[in-house]
Amino acid sequence: MSKREEPVGKCSPQFQVLGDLRVTIDGERRPVTAARQRAAFAMLLLSANRTVSSSTLIDGIWGTDLPQHPHTALQIVISRLRASLGAAAPRLVSTPSGYRIEVAPHELDASLARLEYADGRRFLRENDPNRAADLLDAALSRWTSEPLHDLDSSPFCAAAQDRLRELRVSIYELRNDALLEAGRHIEVLETMEEWITAEPWHERLRAQQLLALYRSGRQVDALRAYEAFRARLGEELGVEPGDELRELNHDVLAHAPRLSICPDVTPPASVREAPATDRTEIHGAGT
Repeated sequence: MSKREEPVGKCSPQFQVLGDLRVTIDGERRPVTAARQRAAFAMLLLSANRTVSSSTLIDGIWGTDLPQHPHTALQIVISRLRASLGAAAPRLVSTPSGYRIEVAPHELDASLARLEYADGRRFLRENDPNRAADLLDAALSRWTSEPLHDLDSSPFCAAAQDRLRELRVSIYELRNDALLEAGRHIEVLETMEEWITAEPWHERLRAQQLLALYRSGRQVDALRAYEAFRARLGEELGVEPGDELRELNHDVLAHAPRLSICPDVTPPASVREAPATDRTEIHGAGT
């Protein structure tokens, strides 16, 4: 059990948004089947512990195709959502300006993933890359399928999916930093092809791939991977790789000493320079 997964007591709900949208109470899933209820549920979970204004919910659920009485329609959606939540219904709170769903950090998968991301960054900064990698792997495992995949027609959905995808990529990149620092470069390569297929223009992923190939004794493959990426950038986007990736390729070609694994390596700049994570924000938001 992760240290963030606290024991669940009676009637303590578990909310999931990083896959099939659902709430589970004492092992029993409570169905939220109506599309507009699910849209409202997702929006509230993605802003957990913060009030979402009625106007924001209306825009996110209906967009420009508004009902004749949108605020009344929203009240009906929220009322039916409460009924669907069963014992978790008291978590859905009305406020003067809108609605809020109240969850503890260990009750929402997105909050757990963000906490594990923050802890992984901290352990990497403290030169404990193996522990960081374990936490970041745990964070990644919370994605069980494409989030909000059945809400594509909801106006709020595309932007929310983008934010969750960016979070997942950030966690994966940091996980790779931890594995590379720990000398576990083979593990980076095990999943890299899948990720760069999904995120073909992320130069940080490409840099991690080159470094992992080089440290695995595959200098030629690293150089070929760089040239293939450079050619694709030129053909499809008309640009060259960035300075850092070009410099890394040069160092791979030259067997630069800086690419070797050092036992007391300084954490990557992306970790050193990141501001401390606001725990209040983590607890209160899933995006």
